[in-house]
Amino acid sequence: MQPVTGTSCQRILPDRIGQGASPSRLAAGVLALALGACAAIPPDYITSSEPLVSRSLAVRVGSTPSFYADTPERRLFGPFGAVSALRNGNQLIAEHEIADPAHRMSRQLATRLVDTNRMTLTDLDSADVVMDVKTTNWDFRPHRNDPAQLYVVYAARVTLTERASGRVLSMSRCRSVRDPQSDRASLDELLANDADLLRAELDDAVHQCMDRLLDGPLRWAMTPPVQSIARHAAAPGRH
Repeated sequence: MQPVTGTSCQRILPDRIGQGASPSRLAAGVLALALGACAAIPPDYITSSEPLVSRSLAVRVGSTPSFYADTPERRLFGPFGAVSALRNGNQLIAEHEIADPAHRMSRQLATRLVDTNRMTLTDLDSADVVMDVKTTNWDFRPHRNDPAQLYVVYAARVTLTERASGRVLSMSRCRSVRDPQSDRASLDELLANDADLLRAELDDAVHQCMDRLLDGPLRWAMTPPVQSIARHAAAPGRH
């Protein structure tokens, strides 16, 4: 029995449910079984960049989540403190004009994909492959509730999807790993000189996140396939 993919699930459901004059209970049972089978199938991730070679690519950046400015003082007020941390965090980001790192990450990743696989950038409506980049979390938080030991955390998700079929080719998540014993500062230190230290700590956290992305499933998309390299080297006019 062949495995059922996401697109084939959508294709077989009407045929199976509509056979003959089956009672509604039978149809509901078939639907439940089919949907269960679809949900249980893991994404069919690529293990080579061959499916990406010479294809067109579009880049989409997800919505920016709130920046969570977590401090020991705000933790004392429970849910109200959490709302305050979100509001103040967003104010800090706006005041210091700190951009969502997902935009920078998307540019860097797109450049690597294009260079590695000889892809071309295009718009979402005509792309063969869509890369979605989204910041899933960014904040600073205290180590052991010490206001002098705030450290920055960043997390993101990157997905490559074949636009026509909806097949997920690759999905990777990353999270920075900071050392609260050495990567720490007070709120005043983070925000001094137009938040220079906050920017630097965030840049470092994003760099860590990028390294982890390229060590995960996304690494296959960034590694030139051997067959394509051989064909490219053997092309007329090349030495």
